[in-house]
Amino acid sequence: MVPIAALAALALAGAAAGAEFIPKAPATVKAASLRINTENEVKYRVHKCEAEGIADIRNLVSPFEEFWAFLPGFCTWIELGILEEIRGSIRRGRDGKCRPPSTISGIKTKDVAALIAASSELVLYHPHPTNAAITGHVLKFRPGGFSPACIAEASTETLEAALPGIPDLGSLFRFAAIFYRRHGSGHFAERILSVYGVSEYAMTGLGRDAMQSGQFASRVRRDMRRYLQIRASLGEADYKAGPSPQLNAKRIGALLEKLNHEQGLFRISFMPFE
Repeated sequence: MVPIAALAALALAGAAAGAEFIPKAPATVKAASLRINTENEVKYRVHKCEAEGIADIRNLVSPFEEFWAFLPGFCTWIELGILEEIRGSIRRGRDGKCRPPSTISGIKTKDVAALIAASSELVLYHPHPTNAAITGHVLKFRPGGFSPACIAEASTETLEAALPGIPDLGSLFRFAAIFYRRHGSGHFAERILSVYGVSEYAMTGLGRDAMQSGQFASRVRRDMRRYLQIRASLGEADYKAGPSPQLNAKRIGALLEKLNHEQGLFRISFMPFE
């Protein structure tokens, strides 16, 4: 994973890396910056290198998720997300604490496949909106029925925002299988932007090798089950955010030590924002 500190230098080096990339598919419209597009009447493309695109995403204060493909060789971002939704309302978890509703965003396999055909380097990015943004959005439309204490609980940010969910890992396995069939020595990853930094989840060497075996599907189920079990075993103390970025990075690192394992198909890494 490219360290955050190095992305600015890459942006300067890549800004003059040539003409913008215009994919044959999906059809796109040029835009000056990355944006949340919930209308989905058109798809946007932005000619910026990685650090600049990340800065755009960090400036988006939205309760909705969005997906972008970043093509490093072209310094180009292609918006891919569809069906951006906030499902449900504030709810109580198994521990009795109030939680914000879930956010979802879809992505068309054919759009990713078209970009895979065009590039041997591809990264899929999406943000995890803050709990405060999601809760605030819900309260605009359903302001009653929640106590101040419940609203405060639902709005509190936790380190869970830095971790991929089961749908995120499902996306990795699906698109990595398509990618590495075409680009055996290429690079594919997915990344989450949270308030804490950039989390990357990508296939390990073992995972890429496993794609060639008839055991890949069963190993995916095994790794997904293991990940879900560990996530379910973690409690409020494990996910509690601290008062400083340094402490949060340390705590996220401790979470990843529990979630990653040597024989896994995928690995999660984290780089905090400076």
